[in-house]
Amino acid sequence: MTGRERIEAAFAPEGTPEVAAVICYEDIFIRDHWHALTDAPWWQQFAPDVDTQLALHRQIAMRTGQDWITLPSCGTRAWRAQAELQVRPEGVFLVERGTGHEQRLEEPPIGGGLIPEGEFASTDTIEQVDALIAPPPAFDVQRYVGEGRTDLAQAILAGFGAELYPIARVSSPLWSTYGLWGFGGMMAMIATRPDLVRHACERYLAWAVHGVAQAAALGARAVWIEECMLDMISPAAFAELNLPFLQRLIEAIRSHGMRSIYYPTGDPGRKWDLLLASGADALALEEGVIANNLYSTDFAAWAPAAAVERIEPPETDNDLAWRLAQAGLPAAGHRPGLSGLTPHRTPAPHPGPTRGHSLLPTR
Repeated sequence: MTGRERIEAAFAPEGTPEVAAVICYEDIFIRDHWHALTDAPWWQQFAPDVDTQLALHRQIAMRTGQDWITLPSCGTRAWRAQAELQVRPEGVFLVERGTGHEQRLEEPPIGGGLIPEGEFASTDTIEQVDALIAPPPAFDVQRYVGEGRTDLAQAILAGFGAELYPIARVSSPLWSTYGLWGFGGMMAMIATRPDLVRHACERYLAWAVHGVAQAAALGARAVWIEECMLDMISPAAFAELNLPFLQRLIEAIRSHGMRSIYYPTGDPGRKWDLLLASGADALALEEGVIANNLYSTDFAAWAPAAAVERIEPPETDNDLAWRLAQAGLPAAGHRPGLSGLTPHRTPAPHPGPTRGHSLLPTR
């Protein structure tokens, strides 16, 4: 199976016989392993021309061996025609010949830089939020394509990317407020100013939906929705301030004919019903196990993958999910006698091994 086929099959009810391998924080991985992933000098990641970028993306994709690829946008054809990299003794510069504008480029440091913490922590009025988060412009797909912004993505899909699953990435609206208030400010606002949080989420949702429209124009088949630290808020706050915006974002993705992959980091244990209520086509978990039946497993998905090393391998797959849950993974799955998918943290004693089917990996 190709990478595209593996991921497409994972969305199907019957699952996939081959599990796809992907990197969630792809940009960080590439930044920190640049010299292992490509023979190109670091500054070529800023090259304005499509040919250089295409060769770079091809080499990185081949060396990572991922089953998907994040589709990049690029500058307009007019901009690319008058932009170039210049390597000088004093440094590397991105030069726009038409305007004379120069930008000195720096090699991204391994490990990245400091994340701003509470940069706008004093933002506590709707007017201040609006001043910092302007509404996005109307998205004109014909202009976006006509100007050449999709040229690189289309070249990737027409070449080496044909066998990879094309995705784009956005952040959930509530998680985006971290950039506004920092961690402490975000948590304080969720607890004390839900009205202001809702308003900020409306603004961030508009930008996320704008990004979804761009993703569709680029040729993405799915959108990865990243969300961090919100396992720390209560289920009630999650239901009020996060879920409605997630649902609208996921509906926007679906309206463009794409699938949604929701990545809620952290412990999902208290929020299974809410995560499922998002309507996402798939969940990507940092920790947890989902099975059709915790006590007689026909198919299961778990994260992290290394969690399987915590348990004694079962003789059959039927009690695999139960053993993972007993080993500490938050668990969700059908419980005998109950209907639907029921979240719970501590499974009841296992009724004993049963005869069943082989393991079918699935999301």
